[in-house]
Amino acid sequence: LQLLSRTAAILKSAYFSYSVSFLVLLNTITLAIQGDFPSERAQGIFGWIEVGFVCVFVLEVALKMWAFGVSEYFRSKFNRLDFFVVLASAIELILVETIDIRSVGISVL
Repeated sequence: LQLLSRTAAILKSAYFSYSVSFLVLLNTITLAIQGDFPSERAQGIFGWIEVGFVCVFVLEVALKMWAFGVSEYFRSKFNRLDFFVVLASAIELILVETIDIRSVGISVL
């Protein structure tokens, strides 16, 4: 119970919010510059960077659901939006790896 309340306090902190916002900004920058590096090697690196970002964002959503409870988590409109963006990003990663949707030009972010 103490771990749960400590986790909730961290997740509610301005520091955590700023950290996540910074990661979103970094993710946006990497997505924006990805097209400037068309080599297969660079695209592979960007692919792994994207996997890392999505994993961090999935962890953020999971921690919030655990710490606040699922029903409390979904009371926030921002959390609902965040959940669906993260879910769509995770689905996109799975589809890229299984059926290579890159050739279609579809991207969530």
